[in-house]
Amino acid sequence: MLYCVVILYVIDMDIKIKKAELKDIGVLAEIHSVSLLAAFGEAFPEEIVIEHFGIERRLRGFRRELDLGSPVNFIVYDSEEPIGLLSYGSSRYMEVDDDTIELWRIYFLPGFWGRGAAKVSMNLVLDVINKAGYKKVFLWVLEENIRARRFYEKYGFRDTGRTLEAQLGRPVRDVMYEITLG
Repeated sequence: MLYCVVILYVIDMDIKIKKAELKDIGVLAEIHSVSLLAAFGEAFPEEIVIEHFGIERRLRGFRRELDLGSPVNFIVYDSEEPIGLLSYGSSRYMEVDDDTIELWRIYFLPGFWGRGAAKVSMNLVLDVINKAGYKKVFLWVLEENIRARRFYEKYGFRDTGRTLEAQLGRPVRDVMYEITLG
């Protein structure tokens, strides 16, 4: 199945979403690192935060992704200011049907939490994914991230009961959520 190749969406008078290019890795890395640190910085040991959430690691990761062309990364702008990012692509951890895609990321700078940009962006990315021919979307969310879980549930995502276990200085669990489109 092909990924959507639309470059720019105008959502309303202020919010725009643009497909990221190689020149955008600094913006992607900064948004991802800052939002991760704000959301989880105090929940993990300092060395884990620096190793996993730091901007240097994010720069390397986004460079690799953009070089490979997967996942598809978008930057969300409020007027001309980059405020968030979205990513979707092939499943990272399990085999899925051809009509299923993983929503890898939806992150916003902390100053834009609760202001509606994530809602508008989620509506758009689900529409883009649906128009690309996918029927199901799934994502992984940190079990203890109640704010994000409530956000996904508002869109009809449901906890599948599947989990992933990891060590980030302490045991953590991700929960799989899924939605059927259309």
